[in-house]
Amino acid sequence: MKYTKLMTAGALVAGLCPAAAHAQVSRVFVSVNGNDLNDCLQPASACRTLNGGIAKVDTNGEVIVIDTGSFAGANITKGVKINVPSGTIAFSASSVVVNAPAATVVIRGLTLKAFTPGSGTGIDIQAAGTVLVENSVLDGWSNGIDVQAAAGAVRLDVKDSTFRNNSNDGLLVSATGAIVTVDQSRFERSGWVGLQVLGASTASVTRSFFASNLYGVGTNHAGAVVNVTRSTVSGSGDWGAYANPGFLRVAESLITGNNVGIQNGGGATTVESFKDNLVRGNTTNTSGTITTATRQ
Repeated sequence: MKYTKLMTAGALVAGLCPAAAHAQVSRVFVSVNGNDLNDCLQPASACRTLNGGIAKVDTNGEVIVIDTGSFAGANITKGVKINVPSGTIAFSASSVVVNAPAATVVIRGLTLKAFTPGSGTGIDIQAAGTVLVENSVLDGWSNGIDVQAAAGAVRLDVKDSTFRNNSNDGLLVSATGAIVTVDQSRFERSGWVGLQVLGASTASVTRSFFASNLYGVGTNHAGAVVNVTRSTVSGSGDWGAYANPGFLRVAESLITGNNVGIQNGGGATTVESFKDNLVRGNTTNTSGTITTATRQ
């Protein structure tokens, strides 16, 4: 009897050991003073790079950058949150590549500036369920963010972020079925377009600023929809807000100082400008067929 009880107790302990050995890692830390060989579970034993932290944390866990410095790029293949607290500058001259089908990825507080100005992609979204980009800077790339055609029906939410000096587009959407929202963000000095939709996707922009891009914001795909609300589009070398082709709606916005304020490029195109817009001070305020709409 005693032997049986001892065997039972021993079996129970043995059964618990694998669970203890595989404890969840929901949060890791990254520091300029860290080392990717560390366990990264505490600030004192932090990783050195973003990829080091991503490798150590479980799916849907959080990678926290604890001090200012350069942390290289990242290859994200699972759900993860990269979090840079306010007041810390986490800098990278290499791309962040998201290839995590159906996963949720959060990128908060990163400053991504291209090592070779005008080349590469700041955040390259190849596959995901949802990507959230907040309080981030995309500076000097070819494309600041690229939602690739192969990404499909991904959702991208951008808030409080800055896209500047990108030689092609600040934000490029070539996927089909993507849903993109942008709030309180700036698109400045893009060599081509501040925000461009090239696939059958929908982009909705609110409380944002487009300044000194060649083209401000619009679509070049018949199946695309672009909504611009409570935003400013100014200083575009060519068109400010446009559809060429596609569907464009502009409401409660200031369109000024552009070569053409609002452009209907023809083809399968509908452009709606609501009466609460201020479209003034452009070389040409509107071009093509513009439907003037009222709110319901």
